[in-house]
Amino acid sequence: MSFGFARRGVAILSTVFASAAFASIPPTSTAKKSNSSLNERLSRVRAEVVNLEQSLIGSLERNKEAKDSLRKIQELIRLQKEESTLGQTRIRELEDTVRELESRRGVIRERVGIERAAIRKALRDLYLADSVMPENPDALAREKFEQPKRHLIRRMVQQGVREVDALRADLEDADRLEARIAAERGELEATVHEMAESEGILELNRQLQLDLIQKNRGERVAQLEKWRELKTAEAQVSDLIRNFNARMEIQETHRAERAASRAMAVMADSTFAKAKGKLPFPALGEVVGRFGKTFDKASGLNVFKKGIEIATAASTDIRAISPGKIVYAGDLPTYGRLAIVDHGDHFYSICGHLGDLAKRVGDSVAMGEKIGVSDSSGNPVYFEIRARNIPVDPLQWVTANIAAKL
Repeated sequence: MSFGFARRGVAILSTVFASAAFASIPPTSTAKKSNSSLNERLSRVRAEVVNLEQSLIGSLERNKEAKDSLRKIQELIRLQKEESTLGQTRIRELEDTVRELESRRGVIRERVGIERAAIRKALRDLYLADSVMPENPDALAREKFEQPKRHLIRRMVQQGVREVDALRADLEDADRLEARIAAERGELEATVHEMAESEGILELNRQLQLDLIQKNRGERVAQLEKWRELKTAEAQVSDLIRNFNARMEIQETHRAERAASRAMAVMADSTFAKAKGKLPFPALGEVVGRFGKTFDKASGLNVFKKGIEIATAASTDIRAISPGKIVYAGDLPTYGRLAIVDHGDHFYSICGHLGDLAKRVGDSVAMGEKIGVSDSSGNPVYFEIRARNIPVDPLQWVTANIAAKL
């Protein structure tokens, strides 16, 4: 082994450790706080809109004087404009967050690739040097002289190997980023749909303002009442799941300081997440209502549907799409008889418009186990999947024409 090789080994490994010294890019806590504050403001404004709509409907149904109703409509329009501004800001923030996360993911993956290549080269060069055995006494003397350098380089390579283990943590960070990107994209899509829906309600209130002046308001009031019922029921489901998540996150916080980031990593690696695209339907049937923007016949408005509807035969068994625990079993307005299954790692499935429930809150269920039946009149079964309380398109998670079985 020559002194020249020793210099090359030191240079190679110096490159490895120099590149490994790049600081990892931590999540931006300021952005998190900003997003949390904005979400709270947006939720508060939306709650005010629904409450004021209810008050307005009551005033109109009691035929109170037009002046009072007009004042409420004007306040509603102001709130909805504020909601629109907050929503657009939230959309921009989500887009920025996704871009930032994708950039961080790229930096981490590039860094891992560079460092692994450098360490592989160092190990290969050391192996080749080790394979050259001395053939004469002079070579033995030279080997004895070079041995300390060889030990030094070996120690450096061993340190480099340990650095590879540390880089595995970078790969785990990249996986966590994948989960965060998916979550942020899901929230972005939901926010865009909700803002489009809010624009429709804003226009309806403007029309109601004109109709009130012209004393022609009955149809608009009925539309608003149906919309308010839908939003109230959706809020109840969201609150239920938010409370389930909050209880789990409090428990996780007691176990470790970084519960939130760990939850993201667990979501990405969970059994449920890995089954995306392979899960069964809760029951076979024709999909007659799809996820996303749709026309709601009851209110006569375009709304954001958070699940799908499956037309099945009357009294068809409805089954769990994955193992889990029943966290809600009961009735809710617009959802009818409803079962919510917690599949762990912040994933939930929701089946509504059921005829009967076969399970109670707290019951564990296996994949394919019966949780209820469709109603006797043949109304479509409502089916929804949520990830951390963000509705996702069930058709991206299930396999066509496969029903859950025990």
